Amino acid sequence: MIKRYLATSDQPLNSKDLDICQRAFDEAKTRLRIEDGTAECGQLGAMIVTLYRQGVCDVTQLVAMVGAARDP
Repeated sequence: MIKRYLATSDQPLNSKDLDICQRAFDEAKTRLRIEDGTAECGQLGAMIVTLYRQGVCDVTQLVAMVGAARDP
């Protein structure tokens, strides 16, 4: 019963969730030409996890959304 009161952002990510986020991160990082270890790389990961927790669970959509957010 308490589950309906918990936001999805309060739940830990399982291995399936992490796999989707990792695939989106890797693809977006390549497409956007973001180098490993940069602040931008960290921001990309945070954005993907945030979008995933908000319900965007498709790799293609995640990549498109972070790409659109990055364009001026």
